[in-house]
Amino acid sequence: MRPPRRLPRRLFGLGLLASITCLGVLFAGLASADTDTKPFTATVSVSPDATLDTVADAWAGATPTITISIRNDASPQTLGSANITVPAGIVPDPPLTTGDVIELRNLNLAPGATASVSLTARIPCVPDAAGYPWDVQVKQSNDFNGTGNDFTPTTAPPRLYGAGLCSLRFVDGDPGGQPKGAQRLTNITAEPYLPTSTSPVAVRVADGSVDGTVEWWSSDVTLSIAAGYNPGAGTLSGTTVASPNAGVARFMSGGVGPQIDKSAGGYRLTASSPGVTGTAPLSNPFDIVDFGQRCPGASQRCTGTAFNASFRAQVDTFATPDDLLLLSLGAPDAPTFDCLGYAETTDTLAFDVTTLTGGPSGSAKTVLYTILSPVKSAPQYDVCFRSLAPFTAKSLLPALLQIDGSYVALLPDCRRVNDVPPCVSNRARVNGTVVLTITAPQGDPWIRG
Repeated sequence: MRPPRRLPRRLFGLGLLASITCLGVLFAGLASADTDTKPFTATVSVSPDATLDTVADAWAGATPTITISIRNDASPQTLGSANITVPAGIVPDPPLTTGDVIELRNLNLAPGATASVSLTARIPCVPDAAGYPWDVQVKQSNDFNGTGNDFTPTTAPPRLYGAGLCSLRFVDGDPGGQPKGAQRLTNITAEPYLPTSTSPVAVRVADGSVDGTVEWWSSDVTLSIAAGYNPGAGTLSGTTVASPNAGVARFMSGGVGPQIDKSAGGYRLTASSPGVTGTAPLSNPFDIVDFGQRCPGASQRCTGTAFNASFRAQVDTFATPDDLLLLSLGAPDAPTFDCLGYAETTDTLAFDVTTLTGGPSGSAKTVLYTILSPVKSAPQYDVCFRSLAPFTAKSLLPALLQIDGSYVALLPDCRRVNDVPPCVSNRARVNGTVVLTITAPQGDPWIRG
């Protein structure tokens, strides 16, 4: 067999790194009595390689090299020219000067020979299991002109597959962002305890570089509570599915955002979308409380309530504008504590007034803790108090310092400590209930009766 003659290496109109090579007779030509049959085979590969079974982001932050090869399976015709359309979503770097088409001309590819062209590109992600199909049109003419001289592919269009190439990321910024604290069964938004916020929870579809956004992505994004980060055994409801707009899914529809029904601290969300096979994103932690609202303004009363079947709590304070009043009664993540010599019978109430950033704020707080079905008379109830700040116990001695750095003790009556909080100002029986009135200073205390 005569060795194949050397072919010219010419590529017109390309702003990319390209190489066209004749690989010789690697595959036997297809013998056929019909000389008009002009088959060809097209393949695509990428380096470094990433397949659907790859978990790691093989192309993240890189511009891999994609190689498209065309083999002339005809005999005796030569293969003259081809147009290769780059699939939507793959971004050549540097860009092509011919739009999204690679134009190969004057190939003069002999039967059984193969020509290859390579380009570097950002591959943002694989939209689904179908991968990226490459449209390859081939003609016998060297200038891609004329009719009746088209080559016919022997297989379906070649596809480029990959996994972990795109990712989902919670947005940090406006409009939309990371989930912040919320009152249970109210909208979780990107602003703490503001269910009417115009900045909803948002998730971005990131390309392989992580910095870029896949603006053409159209598959729905779904929110869920991340495994291992559901401290209250809560259920996520409301708007949990959103269609991306310019690559960003925002979770607010008709004034309804995502919501969780159980109070606890340390929830985290994750997100998924068909075709995104990389590691699922994890939001920043946030709290869900029984009552969580922004206080109205300076020198205005700020009041919140929390209740269950057995107990009711009301907290009153005067706070500065946008301070947060937070209450939770009987939350599963409430700390366990006990005052020696006293048998507690009520759920734990956690309460605080903070700034938007979580710092202590507000003046002393008044807490009305109501026991709906008391088992003893009002004077027999004491208040077991836990705080991160020292205070005076009922014994008039300093409260006991715990291993975790908190202080725990029964509270004194206010008259015995000159009304210096924390203390109990009143115990009363009201319509078959017992109401304990407590004053508390700044800080984040917990009480049990």
